[in-house]
Amino acid sequence: MATQTTCGVLGCTRVAAYRFASGTRDHETRCRWHRLVHWPVGGRAITLALIVGTILTLINQSDVIRTGNCTALVATKIGLTYLVPFSVSTYSAHREPPARVSSVSWSVLCKVAYGRSGAELVTVATDPVRR
Repeated sequence: MATQTTCGVLGCTRVAAYRFASGTRDHETRCRWHRLVHWPVGGRAITLALIVGTILTLINQSDVIRTGNCTALVATKIGLTYLVPFSVSTYSAHREPPARVSSVSWSVLCKVAYGRSGAELVTVATDPVRR
């Protein structure tokens, strides 16, 4: 009988649904909630949102802020200006990594682009006589 792995956060009994990439310090599995609030991802997203959101707010709303005509609609727009880069950063950190190019498609790409197979290109690049 297969056992389900639980979340690696102390005290959490939810089913683990995510494991961070091997390049990170944290190799534990996480449930969906703890994946979203994982500090390295969230901290980076907050930093990015503060930088990009501030720049976009200054570009788009500086005249309204400077004149003091800030309405509820403008305040909502400013909030969304910070929310969008935060969401994009968080989403991109959690999406699946892109598929690697297979050796067959690499060979086809080299044949189309350079008229030689990938193996021939490697030989040419590493052999000073054939350059």
